[in-house]
Amino acid sequence: MKANMSAVAAFNEEGQKFFHRARNEALNVEQEFAEQQKLYAKFADNYAQVRSEGGFQGPKRISEAIYGLLGESKDAKILDYGCGIRPVADILIDKYGFCNIDGTEPCKELLDIAKRRHKMNNLFKIGSHDDHSIMGSKQYDLICSSGVFFATPSHPGISCIRSLCELTKSEGWIVLCMAESYLTAQIMEGFEHLEREGCIKMFSIHIFEGYRKSTPQEQSQGMTIKGAIVKMQVA
Repeated sequence: MKANMSAVAAFNEEGQKFFHRARNEALNVEQEFAEQQKLYAKFADNYAQVRSEGGFQGPKRISEAIYGLLGESKDAKILDYGCGIRPVADILIDKYGFCNIDGTEPCKELLDIAKRRHKMNNLFKIGSHDDHSIMGSKQYDLICSSGVFFATPSHPGISCIRSLCELTKSEGWIVLCMAESYLTAQIMEGFEHLEREGCIKMFSIHIFEGYRKSTPQEQSQGMTIKGAIVKMQVA
């Protein structure tokens, strides 16, 4: 990290370089994924600070949505997909009292931090393109994911949601939180196609203000960053 640069500023600077390469250079998905993992591994020890300084509201918002769906069913089986250092699980366990949470994370360095905190039941080192059968079939009442979907092609997308449907019990839920800007027309069509295919019974989208703090450049342009909570009920 550069001297006199905060963790979030350094992460944002390197993250912008990654996104520029992902969107403007001819990287295949494997190359892009490798660069993505290097970025997260580099900042693993500072990731809690990055999340805090950046004002990320996804974990709080998605936890509220999960509680709204599951209520007092504290033993409901939940999977945090792309759990990172597990901020969502911490809220679900410490604030709402849920006690049966698994997690997945492709970045070894982030997963190692999550493992040291000893609150989740099972942690799996799995990426969205890996075999998910180790987690069984129709195991979870709810699968959640915050800040993981749709950023670039190497992040999970619509095809991954099909895999998550196979892990979720009938009538169970998949709940995603992401930047509202990721909900492109193509992504919306993907949700509708999942519904037509019979993978999900329905989906709903709630937009909220303050997904994260605006960068200085965004502030100079008067931009605020909206977030989205997507709820899907599995068929």
